[in-house]
Amino acid sequence: MLKIGTIFALLCASFLAQAGIVITGTRVIYPAEKKSIGVQIKNVHDTPSLVQAWLETPHHQAESLPFTLTPPISRVNGKTSQTIRIRQTGGNLPNDRESLFYFNVLDIPPKGDEQQSQVQVSVRSKLKFFYRPAKLPYPVDDAYAKVTWHLSGQTLTVKNPTPYYITYANIALNQDKQTLTEVANADMLAPFSEQSYTLKKAVPQANQVAWYIINDYGGDYGNVSPLQHD
Repeated sequence: MLKIGTIFALLCASFLAQAGIVITGTRVIYPAEKKSIGVQIKNVHDTPSLVQAWLETPHHQAESLPFTLTPPISRVNGKTSQTIRIRQTGGNLPNDRESLFYFNVLDIPPKGDEQQSQVQVSVRSKLKFFYRPAKLPYPVDDAYAKVTWHLSGQTLTVKNPTPYYITYANIALNQDKQTLTEVANADMLAPFSEQSYTLKKAVPQANQVAWYIINDYGGDYGNVSPLQHD
């Protein structure tokens, strides 16, 4: 009798799960002053794919959003690219801070005669989509230094007083330039919010925070900020 692990491995081997559709970029920024923006996708495989694209909220709501995507469903031939245009259609989004959505692309591969015995797997790609209002008080690059850091025992509290979402790739507590401990599961801070992290150990001698953020272009940018204590 085959063991469960062996059966699972055999089943997994029959799945075609490699995505053929690649999205240009790692996030989407929609400046409010733009009538529309384009997101480019490319089919890196030789065979065509059926592609479905949509936006949703962080709570997975996809209905009645103030954006339209064109085309929402399309065929993308092998080794070709296509642009999905996103247009704002109204809505009552906040104008004093960014709004977060998620841009989804579902890659549905074709089923050829030679693949009849294999299970076809549709692969979904999901990127953060930031709607950025016009006339925010300062550019996003000025927001990172405005974040404050406070240490109380083994609890690090981060406060974001800015209108921007800030995504951290890495956070470390230093004594001068020497790293004492790193923050596990560094995450995204919403506008005008705060987040607390429990450190692996107490580091009362720490006097600065070294951080890296993910910028609008998907690259990282790092700097240090002062650390406040009780």
